[in-house]
Amino acid sequence: MILHRTAGSVIVAAALCALPAGAATLAWDNLTTATINSSRGPQTTNTAPRALVFSATASGDVASIDVPISMRIGFTGGADFEFAFYADGGTAPGAAIGGSAIGSTTSPGFTPEIVSVSGWTGVSLTAGSTYWLVAAITASSPAEGYWYHGDPAAAGASFASGDSGATWSTNGVSTLGGHLARIELTDLAAVPLPATLPLLGAAFLLIGARARRRPIA
Repeated sequence: MILHRTAGSVIVAAALCALPAGAATLAWDNLTTATINSSRGPQTTNTAPRALVFSATASGDVASIDVPISMRIGFTGGADFEFAFYADGGTAPGAAIGGSAIGSTTSPGFTPEIVSVSGWTGVSLTAGSTYWLVAAITASSPAEGYWYHGDPAAAGASFASGDSGATWSTNGVSTLGGHLARIELTDLAAVPLPATLPLLGAAFLLIGARARRRPIA
């Protein structure tokens, strides 16, 4: 009987210690399996933003995005990209969703660096819905930049603006596919691991260890 209780305690303890703190999933990913085309990065400035139009594959809050970016050739000092999500407005971004976030790089032109952009607030996506992920260079950025495409062209669609986002077009980017991005969500259903559970697991392990030292009648 003691042996059975000991084994049960160990199993329960292991299960408690192994519980995840929260689930995460991807809402979009045309980056992981892509070959980044280092010559396919239309310049991005504060007056010439670029956009990826995509359909979310999962629902949840945005935790981070990974994007291949660099400074524009001929520039130095670093490029600061401001990324923001928008609802679909057809041929232009619709209403803004939550706050924006900044991704920075000092990688030289035509040398893409995959940068993780976090710090998102109030950005929630729904599976099956279409969204715009828009990038513009901040007004204070020392350098303009590139946001890269894949070779061959990756899933999604690209739009470009030359007038600070007043109008948008696929001219010059229609054959390039979507800008590359990996969008990670924190699952809305995820429940954080209570801080006391690892302690409870350790207590079960201690009980099991003491039980093993007792003689079996």
